[in-house]
Amino acid sequence: MVPSICRLSDARRETRWFSAENPTGRPGGAHEGNDGRKRQASVDLPPGGRLELALARVDGESGIIRRIWLTFFGLRLQDCPHFLRGLRLEVVYDDAARPAVNAPVGDFFCQGLGRATAFENAFFSSPEGRSLVSCLPMPFRKGVRMTLVNDSPFLCRKVYYEVDATVGDDLPADVGYLHAHWRREPRTRMMQDYAILPRVTGRGRYVGACVSVLPDRARYGPTWWGEGEVKIYLDGDRERPTLCGTGTEDYIGTGWGQQRFAQLYQGSPIAEKNALEFAYAFYRLHGPDPVDFHREIRVTIQQIGSWSRVEDLRAVLEKRTDLRLKSGEPFVPPAKGPPPSFSHFEREDDWSSLCWFYLDRPENDLPPPAPYEERVARLAPNFLRKWRVAGPFISTTRHPLTSTPICRCSAPMRRRGGPRRPVWTDLSILPRLWSRRTGCLPLRWRSLIRPSIRKSPWPSAPMTASVSG
Repeated sequence: MVPSICRLSDARRETRWFSAENPTGRPGGAHEGNDGRKRQASVDLPPGGRLELALARVDGESGIIRRIWLTFFGLRLQDCPHFLRGLRLEVVYDDAARPAVNAPVGDFFCQGLGRATAFENAFFSSPEGRSLVSCLPMPFRKGVRMTLVNDSPFLCRKVYYEVDATVGDDLPADVGYLHAHWRREPRTRMMQDYAILPRVTGRGRYVGACVSVLPDRARYGPTWWGEGEVKIYLDGDRERPTLCGTGTEDYIGTGWGQQRFAQLYQGSPIAEKNALEFAYAFYRLHGPDPVDFHREIRVTIQQIGSWSRVEDLRAVLEKRTDLRLKSGEPFVPPAKGPPPSFSHFEREDDWSSLCWFYLDRPENDLPPPAPYEERVARLAPNFLRKWRVAGPFISTTRHPLTSTPICRCSAPMRRRGGPRRPVWTDLSILPRLWSRRTGCLPLRWRSLIRPSIRKSPWPSAPMTASVSG
């Protein structure tokens, strides 16, 4: 068999690159209106703005978007939730009435929780956590329109992009259109499975999902959240699914808990369980194990946790949490003797997800994503988690993107394992560190920052802070 990379295409297929230097991808259309040097490599996207990334429309011909590369100034600063959840990608095929892809840009590129992490899998990558790359094929038959929408209230500066496509491809009748669906439940419902993909009718193939979880530590303490099983209902399944897994971490190929890793078809780029946060983002791609459907499909996952130590159970009971077992009955500690050292129980946590699937038509009936405020709720920049203080703060200013208060250290901060250097630190993360129980910052931060708290949610009206010198 001859490898496809050395086979020459016929004259009918042509290559197009869409970028800020050639927005239409027209042959010979790059650097139009200038001297041919690097003059307009990026564009700014204002709040509420729409940027046409690609308009690969050829009458009577088909094509395939083969690669997308995207970055912007916010990724360089790792100020991600504003834009990874605030920017929205829309893809419309063949003049359809509704977009097949309508999702936050970060989740579409397999970056959960609005946070940029360096990883690589079979279809998506971020080489250094500063860019977004997709190689998942996106076929079209009559044309395609790809739009980047800024739903956030902030200016997105220096958007660089490159959409690589071929036009004139001969697409067989069994080639489907790529769809993507994003949704979030800030608090799932007890004993009701979270729907990764609501019911979709038609013929197609389920590609996989990127799932983000913020476990409710206030109610369940440090107990494990990932005992729930993935269930895929195919072609007429109602009460019982055809495909069923054995646990959340089992579904992504690991076991006995979940740490950070990234592989071709499975991974967990974010797995944080420490004093500052409790957060996970993971993915599963069905490349070598196709999930085909011929009439309909629905994908869900259970919200079931467990405790494996009596100390964890006691911590949950001290919070007066209504702990329910898998049967739905409330847990009652035994009157005599120690409680069981291990058991499953039902949970309610913050879940969000994006799934990809191919369908035999260019549009679907799924609802659009939630508004910006709901997409970024409980997410905050990643500064104080990555840097430890090596000296006192001496000056304050405002963030160049978001105008939130930031400060600079007299003695530089040092990244874990890296050299010492000055760094700007975003104070908008302070509401996450603020203890609702004690009404003050943890002791480790009090010597550095004396907050004068304003009870207002991030990021619309960020907390102010006085800075110790």
